[in-house]
Amino acid sequence: MEIRGKPRIGFVGVGKARNRAGRVETLYDPGGEAPPRTVRPILPPVHAMRAQAMAFVQAIQGEAPPCDATEALADLRVAREYLRLWKSV
Repeated sequence: MEIRGKPRIGFVGVGKARNRAGRVETLYDPGGEAPPRTVRPILPPVHAMRAQAMAFVQAIQGEAPPCDATEALADLRVAREYLRLWKSV
């Protein structure tokens, strides 16, 4: 399934996998004579939108502090960089 020339970053078609964690592959080169290695961590099966909703409810009930402006700004910067990379490819 092609998305009009845009990269398929983390895209899974509807019906193929719902509420499943994505896969991450990290290539690690320690340098020197040590061989490079690939790390594939197992991500927990967490529904991101449900977790966000639960954090919101906990914040408005006073059970957990809401995120501060510094954390929110960092999240926006990550999202902006993701979109920049996605659109420029």
